[in-house]
Amino acid sequence: MRKIQKVEQVPHEQFDRRMRALVERRVSPSLAVTAVRGSETVVAHGYGWSDLEQGTNASAETLYLYCSMTKLFTATAIMQLRERGLIDIARPVRDSLPDFPLHHPSGHEITVRPLLSHASGIANPIPVSWVHLADEPVVNLDDFTKRLLARSHRLTFEPGSRYSYSNLGYLVLGQVIEHISGQSYTDYVQQHILEALDMRRTSFSYNHLQDQDAATGYVRSWSMMGMLGGFLVDRRIFGATQNGYTAFHRFLIDGAPYGGLLGPVAELGNFLKAYLGGGTFQGRRLLEPSSIAEMLTPQRNNRGEELSTSGREMSQKIGLGWHLAGSEETRSCYHLGGGAGYRSELRIYPHLGYGICVMGNETSYDTGVITSMIVSAPANLRSFYDTPTLPSSSSESRPLHEGGVS
Repeated sequence: MRKIQKVEQVPHEQFDRRMRALVERRVSPSLAVTAVRGSETVVAHGYGWSDLEQGTNASAETLYLYCSMTKLFTATAIMQLRERGLIDIARPVRDSLPDFPLHHPSGHEITVRPLLSHASGIANPIPVSWVHLADEPVVNLDDFTKRLLARSHRLTFEPGSRYSYSNLGYLVLGQVIEHISGQSYTDYVQQHILEALDMRRTSFSYNHLQDQDAATGYVRSWSMMGMLGGFLVDRRIFGATQNGYTAFHRFLIDGAPYGGLLGPVAELGNFLKAYLGGGTFQGRRLLEPSSIAEMLTPQRNNRGEELSTSGREMSQKIGLGWHLAGSEETRSCYHLGGGAGYRSELRIYPHLGYGICVMGNETSYDTGVITSMIVSAPANLRSFYDTPTLPSSSSESRPLHEGGVS
């Protein structure tokens, strides 16, 4: 077994100073973080500025786009439907979607399971243009997904044979949820997941929220996205440039199941607690413990080998919706989220009962800089989670153009 490297312990006061220093170093205009231990919130805190022009401080209640972390909610919905006996994830997708157009020459059918573990063979078109301004009509999921599938023509490899990340595959899962439940994807998630977890300010639209405290997304003006983004993304979402950052006007994701949620980091702590608590949050059952365990177990390819991101022995494994890192004894389960103006990471340590989520309003900063302060080794985790709790509030700081964090 690989020896765990001893790392410097980071008590809350030091973590707080380091977070403020990261904002001062312009890692992101703002960062928001929550950490939980079992059913307890240990940290829920915001740093920096959710809007540079307004000089608005970020807090744990500031809204950020989840982007691909939404996939964990899509996977959760599928497992709920399975528990209700409405779907068999070992059965072909065509059982739920008779008109599903893609096939493989081998005749091997796509089942729901490899869709969850990114082993379906469905292509992964670049999704940078899959956005619309927040005040524009929502794209119809079924029509949007069918158009994208029609362009894909066929599967890129035999379903279940290997891992290849696919946003489009999760749009298909959204179709499955709609066809089986009889609800829109967004209504299903709102009713059966968000309400169950008391995530009242988390939604798929700014229109349903008291959204005065929503983070403006930014990209560094000199970055590739900053310089070329107007040729790749709808130019209308680009706003003014200030202090080296280009802002984005409020936008939403086309195709909610792969990346459309938005909400505050504080509420994501409830999602962490449910997964750490065997599927239960405050006495309400989200999933059965057996479903949680299956989602956090490495999936296997058609040859019986564990699916991994690269096929190498030390590469990361894939569960159902979750990516899995580390050995079985020290495993963490996580998902990243990223898009125009936002980046995030959610991670749990099931064997320790710890979880963390970090969100920021810059396109390309490294979330690992923050999570590594806490989750680089179990000893470090215990030190962090067993020290006194920071207050859940925003940082008191000056706008960047006035000299950084006080």
